[in-house]
Amino acid sequence: MPKVAEKEKRIRNFTFLIYEESALPDWKEKINSLALPGFYIYHNKDVNEDGTLKKPHYHILFLLDSMHSRKQISDIVKFLGGANDVYKDVINSRSYARYLCHLDNPEKYKYSIEDVVGLCGLDYYKYIITDSDKIRLVEEMIEFCDEKKMYSFADLMDYSKDNNKMWFSALCGFYGRAVREYIRVRYWESRERGKEKVVFKEDF
Repeated sequence: MPKVAEKEKRIRNFTFLIYEESALPDWKEKINSLALPGFYIYHNKDVNEDGTLKKPHYHILFLLDSMHSRKQISDIVKFLGGANDVYKDVINSRSYARYLCHLDNPEKYKYSIEDVVGLCGLDYYKYIITDSDKIRLVEEMIEFCDEKKMYSFADLMDYSKDNNKMWFSALCGFYGRAVREYIRVRYWESRERGKEKVVFKEDF
């Protein structure tokens, strides 16, 4: 079977940069008009090897529903004003999505997951969370509940919704069952002891 030429290969996920200083004034309107799934984030605290600040820029990550030709991808990048019309294929989409906030790069500035903009309704929190993350988040939540004597799952949900989106996303999934059961047992233990105070959201 003849080998497919590099220029004929089709891709699904790709990323590119848009520099703030040369960005098209309406690029955000344009990116929304494309109605393509993905994420973007603004970086203004990245540094070069010599410690100087890099030029502020946006990371754009598209996660397409179907394979596209390189000509189609190139047209999208040019339409949005991508830096030098250059893009890169993305093999591991979750890994690169996590890179948007430098979640696995402790040597780099860590951006807030709140700063990531999802396109076409994509939920960044759900997209980046791994099983190991969820276990760590469960540990954080039960330690928090013990520290605050919070033995109401509803109050924890309310608190997480307003203060910690990663916790909230984990609670909405399978791992919420473990936290709910933990809180239920702790609540009845506190009633048996008759010494612990049940803390509600308004106490914070």
